[in-house]
Amino acid sequence: MLISKKGQFIARTGRYKIFTLVGSSLFIVGIGLITTYSETSNSGMKIGYLFLAGAGLGNCIQSRVIALQSAVDGPKMAIATSLLGFFQNLGG
Repeated sequence: MLISKKGQFIARTGRYKIFTLVGSSLFIVGIGLITTYSETSNSGMKIGYLFLAGAGLGNCIQSRVIALQSAVDGPKMAIATSLLGFFQNLGG
């Protein structure tokens, strides 16, 4: 439900940078917290930190896909989406 609302917001306004910035911030904080793990870290802390990093990364990736798909015409959408996946896999 949240993803469809985010997608509608991006498609109507064209504003996707806020989701990318918030997602990047969450990811950086989550990864920073993950570096504090030790042998005595409990499961709740590990799950919470991983959830925070995953939510941030997922927000970044999904908002880029939605922004790309809202900017491309229907017949070219499959090509653009596959190229985005290809370049993400290359690391660029």
